[in-house]
Amino acid sequence: MLYLMRNEGRPLSRTDIFDALWQSQGGVAINVVNVYMGYLRRKLDKLSGAARDSIRTVRGKGFMFSRPD
Repeated sequence: MLYLMRNEGRPLSRTDIFDALWQSQGGVAINVVNVYMGYLRRKLDKLSGAARDSIRTVRGKGFMFSRPD
């Protein structure tokens, strides 16, 4: 979440996220990014208001964090 927040408003590809967070750990597949995006979204869904929609999927680009209004 912190990596997404530090890059607020900028779409990050799965590869960008993977390289920043998991590349140094051997044996980890790139689909770990999708798994953790699901974890983050489920946690945010428990919150009320606009915070639930703060992680968006940008088609063809990746994931993007936007501060809730």
